[in-house]
Amino acid sequence: MTEQYSTQAFEDEISLKDIVGFIQESWKTILFTTILGLLGALAYIWLTPKTYEGTMQVQMSQLASGSNKNSVSPLGVNIEDPLVLIARLKMPSIYDQTNIDACSLTGKPNASERLAKKVNATQLKGNNAVVEVKIENGSVEQVTQCLESIFEKIKVTQKAIKEPFLEEAKQKITAYEAKLKESKSVIARADKSNSALSAAYLATRDEVRQLSDEIMDLNDFISAGENRRAKLISPIYVSDRPVSPKKLIGLIIGLLGGIFLGILFAMAKRAIATYRS
Repeated sequence: MTEQYSTQAFEDEISLKDIVGFIQESWKTILFTTILGLLGALAYIWLTPKTYEGTMQVQMSQLASGSNKNSVSPLGVNIEDPLVLIARLKMPSIYDQTNIDACSLTGKPNASERLAKKVNATQLKGNNAVVEVKIENGSVEQVTQCLESIFEKIKVTQKAIKEPFLEEAKQKITAYEAKLKESKSVIARADKSNSALSAAYLATRDEVRQLSDEIMDLNDFISAGENRRAKLISPIYVSDRPVSPKKLIGLIIGLLGGIFLGILFAMAKRAIATYRS
């Protein structure tokens, strides 16, 4: 058993000597390829256009959450599910020429498809009323303009979704006001005919009170809907530090790649020499 361990130790010692000998023999080759790898990484960093990333957080456009004024939530109800908005932002058809120009894609083929791929939209964690939108572009100004354009698009589309609900409320107000006018006329005639205590009079008076409350609630609903537009919960943020190219990662890849290629080249060179001998 002791002899076996001694033999194994001897073989390990030889293997380690082989490694050291290989490095001593091939260090120039490895150093050369390492330098080439670093030069390649520097060239990549130098030639790759810089890109900057911007972020905006958009609160969804909302409607009041109930027809009764006392039951209306301070936050309201989203006009659409955030996931639906995120899916729409991935559709090229949502973007028009204004968005394409603002995002520096004018004249490029399949510009709307490129823009849809550039947009990275996610629902803000822990908040079902806020969507976070990120995008990358060639300068801080371009990123800002692009995000502003996309935000305007969100506002316009969500306003269009909301409009039928507000229009329906306005039509109800018109109908209720006509009925209210008629009911008030009935009450006025009843007062003149001294029939103010009749059952019809009392029912009409209750109807007037109910119609007045309905009209007030609908006006509150319309006002809340018009005021609760899509909005930024904080200003658009664009870092002045480029996100690409990543200098440190590029240098590390160039360094390790150069070393790895140097080792492979040295091993291949030794194998060819051994084969020839």
